[in-house]
Amino acid sequence: MGYIIFMHFSDNFGRRFGLILTWSTAVAGFVLISLSRNIFIGSVGLILAGAGCESNMRISIAILN
Repeated sequence: MGYIIFMHFSDNFGRRFGLILTWSTAVAGFVLISLSRNIFIGSVGLILAGAGCESNMRISIAILN
């Protein structure tokens, strides 16, 4: 799901903006995971971190190609 969302931003606004957006999403997810007090907030953090990291990897591969 993160790939679909972030690749749209990356294609329309530039790869640099896409990388900044994915890294900030991943960092926000990591912060939520580390500060979570219940399972719901931890799950949201895991989803954000996973979407950000996976999309970051795909954008980086697109830049390298």
